[in-house]
Amino acid sequence: MNVFSKFSKAMPLLAPVLVVWLLAAGCGGSEDQARAGDKELTVGYVGYADSVAIAKLTQAVMEQELGYDVELRRFDDPEAAILAAADGKVDTFQNVWMPEYAGYVGEAKGERLLNPWLIGTTRSGLAAPSYMDVGSVDGMKRYPHAPIISVEPGVGPGSKVAEAVADQMTDRKIFYRDTSTMLSELQSRYSDGENFFFTAWSPHWMNQEYRFEYLIDPGDELGGATQPSRIQPVVNGKLGEEDPFALAFVDALQLSDNQISTLELSIWDAKNPREGVESWVEDRDWLAQSWIGATKRQIGED
Repeated sequence: MNVFSKFSKAMPLLAPVLVVWLLAAGCGGSEDQARAGDKELTVGYVGYADSVAIAKLTQAVMEQELGYDVELRRFDDPEAAILAAADGKVDTFQNVWMPEYAGYVGEAKGERLLNPWLIGTTRSGLAAPSYMDVGSVDGMKRYPHAPIISVEPGVGPGSKVAEAVADQMTDRKIFYRDTSTMLSELQSRYSDGENFFFTAWSPHWMNQEYRFEYLIDPGDELGGATQPSRIQPVVNGKLGEEDPFALAFVDALQLSDNQISTLELSIWDAKNPREGVESWVEDRDWLAQSWIGATKRQIGED
């Protein structure tokens, strides 16, 4: 009897063993991906740089490291995104600036705020290029003809300062721009060495790209518009019950001002946002693993 004949007779006995072995081999992915399986998460975001960055970062890490399918859904403004989280149209919206949007998070439908993902608080105010050496809002008097380049009042980060500028600085030429146009104009004016002022805020990649100073406001000429905020995620009330791991991961995300700003800049410089995020994460894998570790500890897996 040749060896093939012996093997064919042995097949009925070996088949169960082979099936078990093949199934085990097919499950050879990471423990995290095996647990996640076909889990899905829907993340809302708005067109602000920090919102785009944190949403796309969440998507990249959860898909690459945890096997999730993460859908991003864009909204026109934070109010709509917060209400979408409350209604269950998205699982989370991660860019609630508090206390500005406190009135929209009523928890009437069980939605809840998580811990701030930004370490520390935001910053906003009037700014000037470092080469002007202004120092304070009062120091602007030394440049009476320097215009203010501002985002439009009531539109996104920096809007509180824009509103204060519109109310308090009527004797100065002010040019209102949408955020993208304002940033392009900053580049042009910096290149020409012009004297000008502008509305600035952090986190934002402009803090990495340009050398400027936030003007201190001891006389409160901006009427408290420079008060800092916290940036917190809001989640749908059912997420903790339906997917405690996803809830814990969103809650575990922590980024410094410098980290989120460099992430925004990486997205801005890349051919497409996903490439920018993946490049940034690749250089900081330890950070992504720290979030995953914190998530496991939070739900008792580690």
